Amino acid sequence: MVIEYKLSPWPNEYHNRLARRAEGLSNATGALKLKGRKASEDAPIVKILREAGAIPLCNTNVPELCTSWETTNYITGKTVNPYDFSRTPGGSSGGEAALISSAASVIGIGSDLAGSIRVPAMFTGIFGHKPSPGRSQTSDYWAMNI
Repeated sequence: MVIEYKLSPWPNEYHNRLARRAEGLSNATGALKLKGRKASEDAPIVKILREAGAIPLCNTNVPELCTSWETTNYITGKTVNPYDFSRTPGGSSGGEAALISSAASVIGIGSDLAGSIRVPAMFTGIFGHKPSPGRSQTSDYWAMNI
């Protein structure tokens, strides 16, 4: 049984990873060498969400090349936990988790290879879901293809 539904036009943001491209938004993945790079097209998951009524709001902060459990880089700096500015929101989806847990957005997209969704969700008190392998499209996502 397939259930179709449309999203309410809630703003949402995208974790700044290669597979989470949103046309016109930054796609630097926290790397200074890639500063200024913008996505030329939407990733498949972003296309699906747009068709369902989602409104891309922004790409959120990530550690350089999304390879740390602390969200800091030389382009946008350090992301802090909205509940305690002396603490980290974790990583690599720390920017995403900080934005959602501070009620600036209601939903976001991230990816999780080694805790990148689960760790920030735990640090900021929100729900983070890592789909079972094969349940989401990953063919154009470099970290999932290693």
